[in-house]
Amino acid sequence: KDNEMDWLLVKEQRQSLLARYSRISIVDAKALTETFNKAVIDDENRELYQMIKYYCQHFDEAMKENTGLYIFGERGRGKSFIANAVYNWLKKDYTVLLINLNMYSNMLKKGYEVKKEREIELLEATRKADLLVIDDIGTEILSEWLTEKIFNLVNYREIVRKPLIITSNLNYA
Repeated sequence: KDNEMDWLLVKEQRQSLLARYSRISIVDAKALTETFNKAVIDDENRELYQMIKYYCQHFDEAMKENTGLYIFGERGRGKSFIANAVYNWLKKDYTVLLINLNMYSNMLKKGYEVKKEREIELLEATRKADLLVIDDIGTEILSEWLTEKIFNLVNYREIVRKPLIITSNLNYA
């Protein structure tokens, strides 16, 4: 009976942790509804969706190998949808932090009273999350200030050797 109580406590703590990462994520309401089941798959994107779903299904391996993804393409090609679908798939079992870069940038610029505390909380979560997804790099002008903020997010992931997914309209190939 004690083992069952311990298991229930661990499960409850895990669910609380997963819910915390969902609250910390910086996304719009639409992002929470985008799933692989709602994807419009055609001959042009079928292989990409198969690869992304494989990544999600084998995420334990991705964590062990620190395997991330860089998804790029022209505006309106579904990169954000893919990021959101990955987030919604994995957040049930893993601590996943999704950051829409435009929303993050606006949050920091607007001068909220608690913005520094929020940024510190977010950076701490960035270090601990099983996966960090940064959506929409390159959709706004990358000022020195914003470049530093992006660097901090990415650098924390590299330091802790945990996976990162970035979507962008910038092709670095």
